[in-house]
Amino acid sequence: MRLTHIDGLRGFLLISMTMGHIAFFIRTDLGPLTHHSEGFVDAAQGFVTLSGVVIGLVFGKRLLRRSAREMRKSLFIRMGLIWRWHLALLCAITALAIVLPQNPLALQTYQSETPVLALALGATLLSGPVFIDILPMYLVFMVFTPAALVAMERGHWLGVAAVSALAWGIAQTALPDIAFASIGERTGLSDSGVPLGLYFNRLGWQVLYFAGLAGGFLMAQERLSLQFLSRPLGTALALASLVPTAVFFALPKVIAHGGLGPEVNDALLAAFDRADMTLPRLLTFAAHFYLALWLLMAGRSCRMAWIRAISRGLDTIATWRPLVFLGQHSLPVYAWHVLLCYGLAIFAADKVNEAAWYWREGVVVLATLTLFVPAILDARKPWAIARSRDAGPRPATAQS
Repeated sequence: MRLTHIDGLRGFLLISMTMGHIAFFIRTDLGPLTHHSEGFVDAAQGFVTLSGVVIGLVFGKRLLRRSAREMRKSLFIRMGLIWRWHLALLCAITALAIVLPQNPLALQTYQSETPVLALALGATLLSGPVFIDILPMYLVFMVFTPAALVAMERGHWLGVAAVSALAWGIAQTALPDIAFASIGERTGLSDSGVPLGLYFNRLGWQVLYFAGLAGGFLMAQERLSLQFLSRPLGTALALASLVPTAVFFALPKVIAHGGLGPEVNDALLAAFDRADMTLPRLLTFAAHFYLALWLLMAGRSCRMAWIRAISRGLDTIATWRPLVFLGQHSLPVYAWHVLLCYGLAIFAADKVNEAAWYWREGVVVLATLTLFVPAILDARKPWAIARSRDAGPRPATAQS
């Protein structure tokens, strides 16, 4: 599996997230097409998983070729960079809230009324405003990454999987909510209006990251064999994945238009809860992920012409250079997408929503294209250019 494909897919998912988030406050038909309104899979799930793959590959190689100490050192340097971006976003959003305390879109009251407390909780990853969830979630996962990589390097794969499964199981209970509520009551934070925790339940979402981390570390060890995808069993699993993919694609439409009644609809939506990464939601993503992997790795050799065409199309998307470029600079691109969404929500949404549909769609497309600005600026940093020249070409493939 090529690293180019991973970067290209991450670039595509960044575009999907941006268009989907813009659709929260601008009436658009394009945005929802790429982000968790069609079925129960969204860009954030794929982005977190593929980010885990990249971390497992890059820092797994550092562990194998150098030492655990060097791996930890370089990983903590990366965490420091991500935390600084996170803090910069928090400061920018808090400043907007102070300047525009009455703005009804995106900004929350507590951000202007208790800005110091909001910043402190955000900086310590205990809270966070909308659109910013992935960075604090990612940082918590990275804290436990060195231990996970060392354990996998020593052969304790089942132990890592068991801990991840246990954490995911706790997320499916009321314990995290009870814990945050208890902390809020004991500290008085519950009276401040600042919410503890994030929209994403990190105990639930970590299973995506650590599954990706395991795959990336296998790639670093050159032990990840995907040849089974081309065998009858791999094809049978792909056909089986079509069933839940189709069902879960249609189910939101049934909920919206099927006349099942509010109680049934609420029960179905709770079963596919996104915040806690429930089992049906997880299985939905697993089916989509496997199907995409099979199309990329084995679809071109399928006897059916239409499947070969889909496979070529997906490969073209995953290897398209602009998308690969975005994926290679995902941190500044993600940060820009957060600021972009706040800027549009605060300063442009009302006027854009009053315009004709083609103007609204045009704004969504043009705004999304600005994601290339931070990527270009990041690539043109003098130290980034020097580093790329010294490092030579990026590793393109892992054993498959």
